[in-house]
Amino acid sequence: MFNANAINTIDQSTVENEGARYPIISFVNGDLKQKPRAVNKNSDPAFIQSGGISYEGGWFIAADNAPEDMIKFGWKRDSIITKAGAEIEGFSLRQIDISLINQRRRWLVDGQGYPWNEYEQAKALGKPRGHQQFLVLVKNAESVGPFAITLKGHFGMAFEGAKQYAQTGVKSVFSKTVIAAANAKTKPAKWPFRAFWMPAGAQMDGKGQPVFITVGEGADSSTIVVPVSMGLPEKAVQVDLNKFYVGDDLLAVVNQLHTESADWVAQWESKMSNDAGHRNGTHAEEQPEISADDLDDLDV
Repeated sequence: MFNANAINTIDQSTVENEGARYPIISFVNGDLKQKPRAVNKNSDPAFIQSGGISYEGGWFIAADNAPEDMIKFGWKRDSIITKAGAEIEGFSLRQIDISLINQRRRWLVDGQGYPWNEYEQAKALGKPRGHQQFLVLVKNAESVGPFAITLKGHFGMAFEGAKQYAQTGVKSVFSKTVIAAANAKTKPAKWPFRAFWMPAGAQMDGKGQPVFITVGEGADSSTIVVPVSMGLPEKAVQVDLNKFYVGDDLLAVVNQLHTESADWVAQWESKMSNDAGHRNGTHAEEQPEISADDLDDLDV
């Protein structure tokens, strides 16, 4: 017979806490080698077929991780071939608009997670790499529920607008324009990011071509496309808040989700963070920003 009083014999610190699970949106790095080439009569079409998200970069949801068929929400059916020859099917968009509900961050050393405020401890064990997740609703797919965008290293820095990415960062530009415009209307009260749709996409030039940058030095350098803010005016006074406000009804939803996700954030404030934030057996730290070179490390 079940004995509810037996709970008094349980050390609550030993209780398994899997926490909330959300489908993952990853950032595809983009690859110069995937640039589409013109077909000629001597070319093998199968050989030259490339381009798309593999070349341009953008947002990707692995099919096995998707909560629904994302085609009906405006995403494109897509797949990426890993360097090992494995194909990962899924859905892609070059740009998405998100309500940023909450976020968490930690350091990773050889796959082991460490709290953000324990950088020195992590550094003593190896080379720490920043790992960030952003809990979001995606515009036009609000009914699906929250996703977790997962980003590492320079991709997280670019999203935040840290260091060299201050002028292009998704959050930094949004803060200086949309959030500043909203705050100016309600001084001294301030607005959270989640109250507005935040546009974020793979960086491109005026002709719609991907912008590749080199990060790192020597043998550790790589060429990448990073996420940037898109389609925002230069100044807060130029912002039309009606174009970005999520609406009263959805604001009530994201406010509630922000409150409910407190435990999700707190999971990474503990050293026992390795298994937090996974879905269907796929771990967040195994869902990195994706490139053709590291997709075979993605466990889906």
